[in-house]
Amino acid sequence: MKISQILKETTIPQITNRLIKFRDDTNEVIGKSALGVLACESDDPSVHLSRERLYVSHYQIVESYGIKDEKVYPYLAGNNFFWDYNSELSLIIKTLNDSCNFTFKEIGEFLDITFDL
Repeated sequence: MKISQILKETTIPQITNRLIKFRDDTNEVIGKSALGVLACESDDPSVHLSRERLYVSHYQIVESYGIKDEKVYPYLAGNNFFWDYNSELSLIIKTLNDSCNFTFKEIGEFLDITFDL
């Protein structure tokens, strides 16, 4: 399944500035970022998140889907994208989630239309 489709179909509450958030003293997930969703849905158990593992490198998450996280994606400056060779896909997803407040569906649509991912 394409990463855009995974994000479009996600129903968990969206959070910013971290990958995953748990309810205090429980394993109940109360929210995930776009990269957090991708980490949890990956077939690669080395990137799955848990109470004990709250962080995985962003490039590992993207690469677990067979996508090279190289510096070939558009550079985001303010609300505008510039095609430049200085930004990784994981950084774009993080920026759309954390700084631009795109919803999961909007991030998924962007990835689908722009990169066919």
